[in-house]
Amino acid sequence: MAFKSPYSLSPLFDRPIFHVAPKRGWVNDPNGPFFYKGFYHLFFQHLPEGCMWNFGLVWGHAVSQDLVNWEMLAPALVPTPGGLDQDGCFSGCATIDTDGRPIILYTGVRLRASETSGPQPPPECDLKLPFIESQLAAYPSDLEDPKLEEWTKVEFPWLTLPPPGMDLGGWRDPYLIGRPGDGGEKVWTLLIGSGVKHLGGVVLKYQSENLLYGWKLVGELCDGRGRIQETGCIWECPLLCRVQRKTRSGGMRRGGGRRG
Repeated sequence: MAFKSPYSLSPLFDRPIFHVAPKRGWVNDPNGPFFYKGFYHLFFQHLPEGCMWNFGLVWGHAVSQDLVNWEMLAPALVPTPGGLDQDGCFSGCATIDTDGRPIILYTGVRLRASETSGPQPPPECDLKLPFIESQLAAYPSDLEDPKLEEWTKVEFPWLTLPPPGMDLGGWRDPYLIGRPGDGGEKVWTLLIGSGVKHLGGVVLKYQSENLLYGWKLVGELCDGRGRIQETGCIWECPLLCRVQRKTRSGGMRRGGGRRG
């Protein structure tokens, strides 16, 4: 049987075949992959009408049943005029809440110079950036839809302000690294990318018993103070995953922060 090139199966000869890619526009930062009712979901930062990064980012959305063939859906999140994300739905993560509902956690931004930017942060929490960042959330509008094509934003931020008095240069891109039940934990654990101005990057660590309420800053996962030239001023999109490693006996165990 003669080999038939997979490129002949697609009219878009210059597009990736096995990688998620929209038909046009800017794309970056894959966000929040999860599995729900037979479909893998993948989100990504996207500007449908531009080929360079700019404000106004949406969350592109694609689904697949085999991780090879992907269907592009309408954006899951788009900026809400006059809202806390009116100038962009920045990166974040997604998970399945303890009640079985998928949820998106993301950073919304609004340009300070906009007439509809709303109230300014208090001085002790104002990062003095051209834009103001808030940590926001959204749930699916129809839990019976396996493709989760429509999402409803939560009306309030689950984290309103960055920690006071730290002189941070950014506060965005929430990423969950722990959930209730993991290793006996009773709380959610989350990271936010940040950095101290003129010193270096910082990854902030928060914990809460509920995804939408009660988050408390419990410390820093790591920092690059004093190494700004080598490691940068802001550590965006902090991502961690657990891996297995071999024990002395040759077995496998989940990786941790200490040597066994």
